[in-house]
Amino acid sequence: TKGSFYWHFRGRSELLAALKAGTINMTEVLAREDDVAKKTKVAAAVKALPGYGPAKAAAVLAEAGIPDTRRIGGLGEQQRRKLTEALGD
Repeated sequence: TKGSFYWHFRGRSELLAALKAGTINMTEVLAREDDVAKKTKVAAAVKALPGYGPAKAAAVLAEAGIPDTRRIGGLGEQQRRKLTEALGD
């Protein structure tokens, strides 16, 4: 169901497709504990969001102070908060 934390993704492409479709949001992805989410680069996840291309994604990451090479699992609490604020999520 929409907004469920219990989506099971077989791979990163499924996770990114769900973000693109709006099936899940960034807050839900950040809350996930599975390896697929943790190993996904933050930049790829932001670019997958509807309305976010490379330039807008780069601006959001810069605003949140997150390097474009950082993976979701490597984000600290403050970075997660800044990211969701920057996305308005």
